[in-house]
Amino acid sequence: MDLARKVFNNFFHGLDFHFNYKLNKGMLPTFLVYKITMNCNSRCRTCSIWKTKSFNELTLEEIDKIFNSKFWKNLKYIQLTGGEPFLRKDYPDIINIFNNLKKVEVIATPSNGFLTDKIVSNVEKSLDILDGKKLFSVTISLDGLEKQHDYIRRIPGGYKKAVETVKKLKELEKSYERFTVGIETVISKYNVDNLDEIYNEFKKLTEHLNFTPAIEAPFFSNIGEDFGINKKDYNTVIKFYRKIEKDNPSLSYYYENIIRFFKEGKRTYPCLGLYKTICLGSKGEIYPCVMFDKSLGNALKDNLSEIWFSKKTNKFRKSLKSNKFCKTCLNSCDMLNNYNEEFLHFFWFLLKNPKISYSLFKKTKEGYLKKYT
Repeated sequence: MDLARKVFNNFFHGLDFHFNYKLNKGMLPTFLVYKITMNCNSRCRTCSIWKTKSFNELTLEEIDKIFNSKFWKNLKYIQLTGGEPFLRKDYPDIINIFNNLKKVEVIATPSNGFLTDKIVSNVEKSLDILDGKKLFSVTISLDGLEKQHDYIRRIPGGYKKAVETVKKLKELEKSYERFTVGIETVISKYNVDNLDEIYNEFKKLTEHLNFTPAIEAPFFSNIGEDFGINKKDYNTVIKFYRKIEKDNPSLSYYYENIIRFFKEGKRTYPCLGLYKTICLGSKGEIYPCVMFDKSLGNALKDNLSEIWFSKKTNKFRKSLKSNKFCKTCLNSCDMLNNYNEEFLHFFWFLLKNPKISYSLFKKTKEGYLKKYT
């Protein structure tokens, strides 16, 4: 009964999104990507954020002030990203602010995993603050096996540190029912030839794995750099996605849309950026999504609702529909929001792929998605 009610609600949410999408109108956001710091202790070949020094980041008092607003009353999902999020000394205090938002269901954080003791300590403090009221997810970035990962990240010993972080967080996971630990791997020209080997090794560490293509975007300061997947390797990646989606049907919708991109050359799944998904910069800037560097205003200085629902922003929403970057973006940043708030495209995918639907239903019955519902 609960599942049927959820499907009905999500179907209604999808209709609401598509109606407003046609009109280029924003809705109160349900998903937030917040860059809590732009400082980073990695030196990735696929990203250049580390080359900049961040300053004047929002204080706890300023964060609290921004989120003490009815504008956030529908917020369900939060991703605290960076830079490296755990470089913030007050990470658990930031969690405490979001813990006071009643409708929030999920808080997630990606990390490079280099600061093992600090990460584990902050995660444990955060879990105690949340007290099981919200799902807390931490995803560690691992882009290859030891030599390969350290080459891509350019941090000697980085692989061992990241793996140790995963292992210690998995031990912590045993004591907290609403905590999950995953691994995120960016597929690039540096690791495309041994994806099977990487997958087989990482699934020994955790069942929650995601593989996403490397992306050029203003956010990463990497436009024009040569690190992406070459067209000659598309079939290799397609074959890999076909293989791993059997183990993780919850990500098959995302993987199938990447495959369609490789075949058709354009993004084929909806984006909720600037509609039900919002991005907040480390200084309070309001961005259309996590990948853009064009600020629409500042949440600390300006009225959020006035910016979000203005004619100027509606005009910008319309322009995104023909934006070259948006047409080729393969990021999975708001995929959870997509499943729940857009839903129609996902529902149609399930109808066309009964085997995947059955696998997902079976996994759900086995408790695979228990933490997420």
